[in-house]
Amino acid sequence: MKRKSLQTKVVHYLVLWVIVLGTIGGVFTWMNRPVENDQEIMFSQKAEMAILEDARTVEPNVLATDVMPTSRTIGFVAFLILASGYLLHYGYRHLVLPIVQLGKTIRSHPLENISHKQDYLELEDIRASHNAITSKLDAALSYQKRFNASMAHELKTPLSVIKTHIDVLNEQSDKTIEDYQNTLNVVSKTVKKMNALVETLLDTSQEGQDSLNDVLNVEELIMDVVDDLSLLAEDKGVKLNYHTHSGPISYGNQVLMYRALYNLVENAIKYNHVDGTVEIETDFDEDCFTISVKDNGRGIAAKDIDHIFEPFYRSEHHAKDGLGLGLALVQTVVNMHSGRIEVESNEHVGSTFTLHFPYLRQGGHA
Repeated sequence: MKRKSLQTKVVHYLVLWVIVLGTIGGVFTWMNRPVENDQEIMFSQKAEMAILEDARTVEPNVLATDVMPTSRTIGFVAFLILASGYLLHYGYRHLVLPIVQLGKTIRSHPLENISHKQDYLELEDIRASHNAITSKLDAALSYQKRFNASMAHELKTPLSVIKTHIDVLNEQSDKTIEDYQNTLNVVSKTVKKMNALVETLLDTSQEGQDSLNDVLNVEELIMDVVDDLSLLAEDKGVKLNYHTHSGPISYGNQVLMYRALYNLVENAIKYNHVDGTVEIETDFDEDCFTISVKDNGRGIAAKDIDHIFEPFYRSEHHAKDGLGLGLALVQTVVNMHSGRIEVESNEHVGSTFTLHFPYLRQGGHA
């Protein structure tokens, strides 16, 4: 048995004495209740008449006031005491005592052990969920700020180039046809870059919005990519090989899948060296199909691996190449098709990008 505190004992004693006093008062009132019969009624009426006759002759004494309580007053006071005692006892038992017990329970559980108690598992889950949501929101806001800043920079640069060449042309007093042609060539080239930027951004923003109802013919996709990039590979002195075959039917977005494969193979050619090679292979099993793009080119630095899929990110060695959106689009397309990417790369050795895709039904359901 746990010993009761001094405060608890005092409250119990007070409540007990209030109840006892109320009970005694009630019994006293009941025992002294007026019992009237016919003789007492007649006697009481005669006594009242005699008092009234005396009152006519004797002047009232204002100091002689009857302050003795009646039986009815005593009973009413006893009832109030009894009711108060009951309310005090009920309030302490059902309101104060549970709060006191809760405080003891909390004090008996150290804060560092709260997460290990079964009673607090739901509270711990709520805390973890709140922290996870807050972290995702912070990451999303941070990404949006970086994206806006990068987007403004990428659009501002080509516009500045166009403005500069136009201003130089306007300042020339004797303009020749060759001057106009040079300016037009620069403007045309810059506009193409801006158009490519806008198109890539539009493709990147299509995640979750394009339908995934096309039949994916992986073999045909790879052959189209190889045909379209064969001239670039020949110009760079890179040998382009592919080993693919048909497999089970899977659904997705044919256009975006082509763009993703195109970007991977294009990078493998651009960042390669003369007499380098690019190998494209496919594999099909019961659960998923894979597409790998392997090259023996420059490779990727270890510090850049974790950032290559971020929009507008470019490593120090590739700062002047492209817009930094190609791999971001690849990541978006892979996510749309519920897939994943694996990257293996070493500087001056080469890189291998492997795409894993589950077999999807129409609408993108696995």
